[in-house]
Formats: sequence, structure tokens, C-alpha cells
Amino acid sequence: MYRATQMNVEWAEVVALKEGIVLAHNNNITKAIFETGCVSLVNHFKNHWD
Repeated sequence: MYRATQMNVEWAEVVALKEGIVLAHNNNITKAIFETGCVSLVNHFKNHWD
């Protein structure tokens, strides 16, 4: 049960990040800072960025 709850929180973080990116794009924002407390999401982007 704990694993399913954890995945739902991570999924909510991903959806919120996606919505933020779309919002920034739709408003022609060229530089933005996105903040999240989801370590697995941060690590995913960090690993792909390197």
C-alpha cells in the first residue's frame, strides 16, 4: 500500500511540473525556475542533463 501512495505523489509532482512548463511556454516565458521537493524527479532530470 505504501508503494502505491508514493507513486501517486510522484505522479502528481510530474503532472504539476508539466503544467508549469506548458503555462510558461504559453505565456512566452523564456527563463523560469521550477521548484519541487520530489527527489526522484530532480534526480531524473539531473541524470539526463549531465
